[in-house]
Amino acid sequence: AGKPLLVNKSGIMQTSTIILTKEEISSILEEISEKTRIPLIQGLFKAILGNLIITAVISDFVGTRFIMQKRNPLHPAPSTL
Repeated sequence: AGKPLLVNKSGIMQTSTIILTKEEISSILEEISEKTRIPLIQGLFKAILGNLIITAVISDFVGTRFIMQKRNPLHPAPSTL
């Protein structure tokens, strides 16, 4: 929260002009949780929604962080352990 989003484009990390608040991050993850019916709890959250793979660490102590990746339709989704 409060930092520019990092975007990995073709293996090159770029800083975005988009800055999200804690509330916006929570809202995004809550919407994903609702649509996938996977509850948000402290710790690791992983979900697939459409062509996106969302991985998040939900923590009040260090702050919530998340990664969204586009899923390649030619490759199967990664398995969760």
